[in-house]
Amino acid sequence: MTVVQNLLTESSAVALMIKLGFFSNGSKLTCRELDNDNQNLIFHVYDQAQNKGLIIKQSIRDAKQYAKIENSALLRQSIYVPHLVPKVVYADTDLAVTVLEDLSHLQIVKKGLMNGNDYPNLSTDIGEFLGKTLFYSSSYALDIQVKKRLMKHFTYPKFWEANFFNRIPKIDNNQTLKVNIDKLKKRLFNSEETLIHGNLHTGSIWAGETETKVTDPKFSFFGPIGFDLGQFIASLFFTALTRNENQQIVLYNHIETMWETFCSSFSEAWEKDCLNVYKTNNCLETILREIFADTVGFAGCELMRLADRSFKQKERALKIGAKFTEYPKYFHTTKDMIHTVQKE
Repeated sequence: MTVVQNLLTESSAVALMIKLGFFSNGSKLTCRELDNDNQNLIFHVYDQAQNKGLIIKQSIRDAKQYAKIENSALLRQSIYVPHLVPKVVYADTDLAVTVLEDLSHLQIVKKGLMNGNDYPNLSTDIGEFLGKTLFYSSSYALDIQVKKRLMKHFTYPKFWEANFFNRIPKIDNNQTLKVNIDKLKKRLFNSEETLIHGNLHTGSIWAGETETKVTDPKFSFFGPIGFDLGQFIASLFFTALTRNENQQIVLYNHIETMWETFCSSFSEAWEKDCLNVYKTNNCLETILREIFADTVGFAGCELMRLADRSFKQKERALKIGAKFTEYPKYFHTTKDMIHTVQKE
């Protein structure tokens, strides 16, 4: 793993934005750091006189590789859901810097949920994001040669692979679970179904009352459709484990609505733009069932991985995650998943 050497500070972020010509030397600029998660530095640079602001983001670890992937993924996602991803204003892979439209009026959803905030459009927006981006970058919609060219560009990150599965605690006395984790691991890195976001948890989403923006697709590569769905669902379940009953209901409703919206968005795109070789087989219903089984399994893996970071809810998250991963085909709806979480 490499770490970028010239890390930005508030003052150097301002200097860079002036150097790039986004603001003039005479501008009275303010800059504040919005986030630092050991992988990214995020600053908001604002000119009060012009009422103009921009976000400047710098990747820290394996910077050039991830910055290149992130910029390319955001541009591709913007083709299908321009209202749900931030506009890329400037990118420099050598500095691992991306300049984005101003998002400072929004909150990082993970932090907002911790403070008890709700985002009314979150589940419908994420469902639409996933339904459209995952369909239109898949074999169901892409010409095979176009897909091959994209796959050469979006290769999966080796560091991410090791980090994801190595963080799942070992459960030595459950052979079925170990076998299923291994199956999901092979599926994740061999299925090549579609261009996935690869990092879709609540820390990668900014939202407000009426707006949602999906960011941080630095791990994008071609994998199974169900992975992003499972990761997002797991992040909401993990949050729900530490919330009161009313807050849990809100999160459970988000999970149900997200899946319903995903299915409707994916199905609508299928009817409109699916390649004939698939459309004539009338296999959409079967495909959605298979996607849901993957979603449950990957949600289980993510919950077990997140459990490694938790002290309060570790055992509960492990039990729920293990059930999802061990018996994914026993779950037919998101309600089934919610009932399992409520019983534990």
